[in-house]
Amino acid sequence: SGLLQNMPFRKTAVLGTNVTLQCKISDYAPPELDIKKSIFIWYLETSERNKIEKLYSVVAGEHFSNRDGSRLDTIQLKNGNASLFLPQIQLHEEGKYICVVIVASAKVEGATILDLELEIEKGSVKTLTCTVNKFYPDSIVILWQKRSKHTSDKSVLVEDIYMGSSVRNDDGTYNITSKLRLQPSSQDQGNVYNCIVKHKSFASYPVYSVTLTVTGTRYERFNKYQLTIKWCLCFGVRKYSLCSTLLEETHHPKYFVCTERPVVTDKNWSTSHKFYIYFKILLLKSINEM
Repeated sequence: SGLLQNMPFRKTAVLGTNVTLQCKISDYAPPELDIKKSIFIWYLETSERNKIEKLYSVVAGEHFSNRDGSRLDTIQLKNGNASLFLPQIQLHEEGKYICVVIVASAKVEGATILDLELEIEKGSVKTLTCTVNKFYPDSIVILWQKRSKHTSDKSVLVEDIYMGSSVRNDDGTYNITSKLRLQPSSQDQGNVYNCIVKHKSFASYPVYSVTLTVTGTRYERFNKYQLTIKWCLCFGVRKYSLCSTLLEETHHPKYFVCTERPVVTDKNWSTSHKFYIYFKILLLKSINEM
């Protein structure tokens, strides 16, 4: 075809975050792509009835979106970059994303499989939402399963599941939402949660999956950072140790043990002061990002 396409085979994204799916084209006639004579189309193939849904297209320079907030950048397209931006990715959007580019008589097609993970701080509560749209008739079953390396039991607690009522659309089809409440411990790290949809119109039951990542609490993350700063200041740059000054700023003296008094002379004051400013800013920046 003459065109070359660059797409990763697989990508993992955090549920609810913004995602950019890469699709880059090369070996086209320089200096840039003529988008008035090109076609760019993104499709999503999911396990729901094995359907392929058109998400976004650019035809002769005109943009068409079937997914709220999605976009391709016109300037980037001229440079061969057809990457798709998707804000706040949802559970039902897991699947295979297909990028098709047609330039004159040349056509290239590639795909990226998007996997989703959910990040939760240990002990905190989050809700997983599984939405099914435009099904008919009204009767439908939505199940939740958990796969864990610690147990073969796939069940989740009934009291953690909320099942909404079907909402009728203007065209006579229905939408429905089911939610699963999660409050994980460190033992739940790596658990996979599945939303399984059973409906008579599906040849096979679609399964939407998300992998759980359990992070430490804010207090644990702060403690870990404190120990890192202790090593850098008290042991890594022993001569210019400024632990006592840093203690006054952080108010956490128990995490610092200095074996010698800070040495600050006229000769080395400037250097030691820079160490202090650098680590102080780094520490406060880390705290603010927690």
